[in-house]
Amino acid sequence: MRNLYLIILCTITALLALPAFASESQMVDTGKVNAQLISSHSSVSPGQEFHVALRTIIDPEWHTYWANPGDSGEPVQIFFEEPSSFKTGDIIWPLPRPIPTGTIVNYGFDDVVVFPVPVTLPLGQEITGDTVTLNAEIYYLVCKDVCIPESTNLSLPIKIGKPEVHERWNDVINIAIGASPKLAGIDGGIQKDGGDVLLRFTDLPEGDFSESYFFPWAQGVIDHSAPQAVTVTDKGLQLRTKAGFDWNKGGPESANGVLSFSRDGRRGGHKVKVAMNALPDIGAMPETGSDEVGSKGLSKVFGETSAGLSKMGFFGAIIGALIGGLILNIMPCVFPVISIKALSIAKSAHGERAVIRREAWAYTLGVLASFLVLTIALLMLKAGGREIGWGFQLQEPRIIGFLALLLFAVGLNLLGVYDIGGSFQNTGQSLTQKSGFTGSFFTGVLAVIVATPCTAPFMAPAIGYAFTQPAIATLAIFMALGLGFALPFLLIAYIPGLSKRLPKPGDWMVRFKEFLAFPMFAAAIWLIWVLYQQAGETGLFQI
Repeated sequence: MRNLYLIILCTITALLALPAFASESQMVDTGKVNAQLISSHSSVSPGQEFHVALRTIIDPEWHTYWANPGDSGEPVQIFFEEPSSFKTGDIIWPLPRPIPTGTIVNYGFDDVVVFPVPVTLPLGQEITGDTVTLNAEIYYLVCKDVCIPESTNLSLPIKIGKPEVHERWNDVINIAIGASPKLAGIDGGIQKDGGDVLLRFTDLPEGDFSESYFFPWAQGVIDHSAPQAVTVTDKGLQLRTKAGFDWNKGGPESANGVLSFSRDGRRGGHKVKVAMNALPDIGAMPETGSDEVGSKGLSKVFGETSAGLSKMGFFGAIIGALIGGLILNIMPCVFPVISIKALSIAKSAHGERAVIRREAWAYTLGVLASFLVLTIALLMLKAGGREIGWGFQLQEPRIIGFLALLLFAVGLNLLGVYDIGGSFQNTGQSLTQKSGFTGSFFTGVLAVIVATPCTAPFMAPAIGYAFTQPAIATLAIFMALGLGFALPFLLIAYIPGLSKRLPKPGDWMVRFKEFLAFPMFAAAIWLIWVLYQQAGETGLFQI
């Protein structure tokens, strides 16, 4: 009887699993996103078009990116296995939203997002068995304070036979398709006006266009971080914003995009074709002026804080960078490294003033040199067309793995597990533990390498402003950030009262040195966690 119950239970379970088997893949947690493939049909026949969709559930406060990610980022990508029994179309993109970080503006998604793709099993396709598997490699960059590239491989078995709609997933996919921007009969045009561009649209559908926003499909059409000033007339709509970089090279090839507006209290959008260097007639412009209307629309779309951040000036960014550099010293990812320098200063604080000042300046030079190299590298990558953000060195798995091993080795040394020797494993951490100019310089270098991702939460306005300015202004802002980062050690070196307040050397230093090993281990564990998010279990052991 017990075996009979077991057989019945297994049979019921198998029957319940049949629809799911043919209409959805396994849900995979890639770190900050749960992803799966879903199908509008449980069963399809040759020659039939149906839809398969990537369904993503994004962790709170994290986001992925649209086809044009804006100022930085990478779009969600679906790579179907080739050769495949299926013919697949392009992603039907959902309507994105502007995601401001300071004055940097990206285009992307959060929460639950569905990316439908039309799929056809061609007539005459030879099929072996009653199922065909659709395999896809999924990639997306998911960002919050830092960005983590995540990917996975998903497999969706499709049952071949009489067409059968899967009610749940068909409804989900149809809702996503219905809400996605579609080509409408809107007449659009764009024209350069000094350093700005004007976009005008006529033949508008019903809706509220006072909060309109334009998302171009291509980079270089507009400055993504600039406000879009809205003017609505009886005959149409005008948007004024800053020109993108392609206008400096003769103008973009195309300015097509998506025009977002409100309808019945909800955000919606239409795909629009935009004629180059031609503006349709929208009648007389209102006396209020477009800038006033535009700033109100911007604050509603972005939020009041982001609208205010667009007014940040160069000196405001410099001051913000200095303050941000000071705060950076107490961030968890930085403390393990600078604590080594603090211990060194405590040892020498009651010694010769010239020695203290020399080491403080060596540390400062290490910090400034590192900020200079990272900023120049970032500017070069962006000039070459790469979309990359501050803290990019911690988006490279090999660098993360090296830093994790380095901090772990430093922690073992602080515990007295081994003495500094000449082995390769000790090379990096020995540079930071040497006394004198060299040790101070490389402590500053290491501090910057692990510190830069921590700047995003409180340095977003200054960083955002810096990336929208000429190269010389960007360098100046990040040099200010580095100076603020090193400033506490310079103050200790030049203000005798501060160094006198430091405790004198004694047995406490041995205990403190051993205590510092644990923040090192914590930082190494955090880096390993980041590495796992990027490379997965297999990649973790290969690096």
